[in-house]
Amino acid sequence: MSGPLWRDSAPGWTRHRMAVTTLSTGQDLSLQLSVLRGVERGPTLGIMSGVHGDETMSLLLLRRLMDSLDGGLLRGVLVLLPVANPLALGAFSRFTPEQHGNVDLHTAFPG
Repeated sequence: MSGPLWRDSAPGWTRHRMAVTTLSTGQDLSLQLSVLRGVERGPTLGIMSGVHGDETMSLLLLRRLMDSLDGGLLRGVLVLLPVANPLALGAFSRFTPEQHGNVDLHTAFPG
């Protein structure tokens, strides 16, 4: 990849799909990013939620955040990943259905 998916997007909100893998069913798995690009250059802030499929309040909070922000007042880029674990959300479970031994996704992050 030569740069961020939103590199050439205009100021304001855009949505981007980031391909992850092809499941054993043949379906493509992707993540949806919502990106708010400000009118001026600046830092990039990323917010991720939906790591646990049974914790959905953060989805509502990100929706409210999106509704309250104006790209005309923003310097930089805000990248939102509302659902980091769509398979767990689909199962409304903390665990991804394919996981064995009930491995929690948050344990996969370093640190």
